[in-house]
Amino acid sequence: MKQYWWLYKGFEIRQNELGQNKVFFKDYPVDLESIARDNPTPVYVYNGERIEEKVAIVRRAFDTYYDGDVAINFAMKASHIPHVVRLLGQVGCGIDAASPNEARLGLRLGIPAEKVMFTGTSVSIRTLKNWCLLEFV
Repeated sequence: MKQYWWLYKGFEIRQNELGQNKVFFKDYPVDLESIARDNPTPVYVYNGERIEEKVAIVRRAFDTYYDGDVAINFAMKASHIPHVVRLLGQVGCGIDAASPNEARLGLRLGIPAEKVMFTGTSVSIRTLKNWCLLEFV
């Protein structure tokens, strides 16, 4: 079957039930066109294996070229999709939270407290005290 330059690893072209060539996630029964048709737009489809692979590449680069401790943190402000955050936590990543709500969400999604980096700006002293006393003690 013809290979396409835009076909990323983790996708494959195979025939659907009507014999049409369609793009599928590898080992997933529904083609991408059907996902787009059956879900309101915009719809985002994430490949968990590819996410794991990219984390491994970053980790391997630091292990190879840096002789120190490294924490790989995902910026919750970039996206707080529960399945993605959970997966990142499962592969050892932490989060960078810009607000107490982002930090709480990360904790609820399984990120250990010691892997939550809080980088909020313009946060009141009261909020910081409450956050430290209530969440991490």
